[in-house]
Amino acid sequence: MKEYILETFVTFAQKMNIYLIAEGIEHPDELIKLTRLGIHYGQGYLLGKPESVAATVQEKHKMLIWQHRKAQGSGMTWSIGDLKTPVKVFDRKAIISEVADYLKKNQEAVGVVIVNEDIPVGLMMREHLFQQLAGQYAFSLFWNRTIEGIMNSSPLIVDELAPVEQVSQMATSRSIQHLYDLVIITSNGKMAGIASIRTILESITNVRMETARVANPLTGLPGNLQINRELNKRIIESKPFHVVYADLDYFKWFNDRFGFQKGDQLIQYTADIMQQAIAVCGTPHDFVGHVGGDDFIAISSTYSPELLCQEMIRRFEQGVEMFYEGEEWDHVRDRSGNQVKSSGVTLSLSLVVCSCDAAISLEHISQTAALLKKKAKAHQGSIYYFQNIGEKLNNRV
Repeated sequence: MKEYILETFVTFAQKMNIYLIAEGIEHPDELIKLTRLGIHYGQGYLLGKPESVAATVQEKHKMLIWQHRKAQGSGMTWSIGDLKTPVKVFDRKAIISEVADYLKKNQEAVGVVIVNEDIPVGLMMREHLFQQLAGQYAFSLFWNRTIEGIMNSSPLIVDELAPVEQVSQMATSRSIQHLYDLVIITSNGKMAGIASIRTILESITNVRMETARVANPLTGLPGNLQINRELNKRIIESKPFHVVYADLDYFKWFNDRFGFQKGDQLIQYTADIMQQAIAVCGTPHDFVGHVGGDDFIAISSTYSPELLCQEMIRRFEQGVEMFYEGEEWDHVRDRSGNQVKSSGVTLSLSLVVCSCDAAISLEHISQTAALLKKKAKAHQGSIYYFQNIGEKLNNRV
């Protein structure tokens, strides 16, 4: 009940251009739920105790917020680790002359990372080092001192699993003198590589261009190319996942009766409820795509796939009547023009539970979904049917 009330608050706030602050956040689950429901700001002991200075949110909680916001429609799925490249490292006790000599001999190196037992503790950019050594007495002052004395001791260090867009925002919010410094990437806290600002921004541009090229123009959701990539990725990983195919019943009747503009609005509404249900009942890495027309797909790793389907149906039924402009009827017409007893457009869902104990394929998933869709459409009202595949003994339910 609290969740539904909060949903109403968020929807109202969005329409009125109001920002909401959730207070009393003390557990990670609360932070996840509030973030995925669309709350703008948070306050609570989980994020920080009351202090006279600006709060500093722990990196693990920043990551939590970012990953769960991805369920609200972000297309960026790359991790910064995908962009990492090798870099020369020096121990923090290395002599400045040793570092300068390396950078002189390797003109392509824009900087080096300073480590302490394989853990990055600083960054020395080429330009900054030679600026330091350019003074009148610089050589005599610095030449035989250790690099830790002049290195940047607070560089941007991120874990390899951090999303690229998050790292981009962190990097570009640095002070102007460090704006183009290398980003240091770690794996389990140890040195893994670096990424330049240019590489990060280019990757974001490329991903956005690719997304725009293949996304559905009406809903902005990933199209068939990305859907097939995501399904193949899940199959290769051999981990359990679930596929939900969604189809609107009597959409042609609705389109003919109310016009294409209303039809487009209903399709956009269906896209929204699919994403909202995933945000509430799914996991951070779940996927929603638009097959085309009034057909959608969701790929999830949730432990409660049936609850996810029930949530999609609940949300659809809750709002679809607003598209009827106050009209009521007992019968509609199917694609063949035959009169069918129904109160309006309904939602048919095919849930394919992929256990991945045995080999499965895109064709197997598609064929199973088609059979379930036929069953669902034979039933009056919004409903879902499900079946397990990929088990050693194929149990049909």
